[in-house]
Amino acid sequence: MSRNKKIVIITVSALASVLILAAVLGLVFSRLEFSVDKSGTQTVEVFDSYSSSSPKAYVRVLGLKFPVSCESKGEIDTNKTGEYTLDYTASFLWKTLKQSGVVKVVDTKAPTIELEDYNFNFEYTSAPPTADDISVKFTASDNYDGDITDSVVKTVVDNICYFTVLDSSGNEATAEVNIIYTDGMRPTISLMGDTTMYLAAGNPYYEPGYSAKDNIEGDITAAVKVSGAPDITKSGIYLIEYTVTDTAGNSARVTRRVVVYGTSDPSDFQTVAPNGKTVYLTFDDGPGIYTEKLLTYLRKYDIKATFFVTNQFSKYQNLIKTAYNDGHTIGVHTYSHNIYRQSNNIYASVDAFMADFNAMQEVIKAQTGSYSKIFRFPGGTNNTISRKYCGGIMTALSEKLTAEGYYYFDWNCDCMDTSSAKTADAVIKNTLDQISKKTNSVVLMHDIKGYTVEAIPAIIEVGLRRGYTFKALDENSPVVRYKPQN
Repeated sequence: MSRNKKIVIITVSALASVLILAAVLGLVFSRLEFSVDKSGTQTVEVFDSYSSSSPKAYVRVLGLKFPVSCESKGEIDTNKTGEYTLDYTASFLWKTLKQSGVVKVVDTKAPTIELEDYNFNFEYTSAPPTADDISVKFTASDNYDGDITDSVVKTVVDNICYFTVLDSSGNEATAEVNIIYTDGMRPTISLMGDTTMYLAAGNPYYEPGYSAKDNIEGDITAAVKVSGAPDITKSGIYLIEYTVTDTAGNSARVTRRVVVYGTSDPSDFQTVAPNGKTVYLTFDDGPGIYTEKLLTYLRKYDIKATFFVTNQFSKYQNLIKTAYNDGHTIGVHTYSHNIYRQSNNIYASVDAFMADFNAMQEVIKAQTGSYSKIFRFPGGTNNTISRKYCGGIMTALSEKLTAEGYYYFDWNCDCMDTSSAKTADAVIKNTLDQISKKTNSVVLMHDIKGYTVEAIPAIIEVGLRRGYTFKALDENSPVVRYKPQN
């Protein structure tokens, strides 16, 4: 063999040995690794599907990367939030590498709050509302926790009520209700001295004084307007009217009555001191076309009466508010007053009556701001026309409404304006004759009768001359009621 061939063979063998040695050394010193970007923490939304995938693993040999297989172990429940651990294992020859990864099942969706109303009128009395005063109905639900209505927190800031709720993952939902502040309370006027003063003719009249307060504005005495004055030269009943209005437009009015006596005037008073008789003027079936005039008469003499109202003449509905603002008692007399027609008769059943009764209550609340606790049965508690429609209904209704805290009144004086008395004179005579015989007179009248309304001034003037006291019914008034006859 030539010398050159030997040199080539030796050189090639040396290189091969070097390469083999390098490969062996590379394998010996090889490094097994996981890819950093795939073996950290992973996140999945609760209830979403999750495909488990192991991170990539590779072996680095002589600076070159070669992929190797990787196995994972562990369970993930995507229906439940939490952290789940997966164990990854990669092997190459005699080398084994283990690493753990974390999969977080999270809930990032906010709950929802549903409100029934979006505006709330708050009657501002003496203090701003608290959260408990805001009675808007609401529900709250969460995709993970379900119904979380009980977790809602209400807070009031300025004119907004905030509804806030957190789910178990800390996601928050809020809703807002605008609070519209309204001041619906009338101010009050207090008279110093007596509300009825007796003055001998010729003597000067001195104003005893007065004061006025408002729930919001405090002392508003300076805003009171006084009108009227007694004629000290002539016997008569003179009214001094005190009125005041707050900045919200709510008005109050009181009247002082000055009785001048002791002249030769033939209309001089028979009595100048009360003799213990009390008269309760009550008006059924309105308001109607004559009610506004009646209110004017009552206002003139500062007499308070009771109105058992219906909605038979709906266009006069606003007079319920006028009467209420004047200080009269508003009682229920049913919505339709239908006691004669077969169709939709209020005495057809307890349910029929209550539906009609409650419908009128809603009208009263809309006009006065509250329901009434006082009522009168159409036809009276002892009416017998109800037998035609439902046996025993008057007994059932009187017991039911009494049990529910209502006060019903009949009458012990009847001016007869729906039967024999068809003129003002007849109404005057019937009324004065009857009230003269009783200590407490509850008078049945109807403000839908023009002649009845025209009789009112004379009844009041004669009553005042006799020393009678006129009042409106309330829950503490003497009970005047009949025994049910059905």
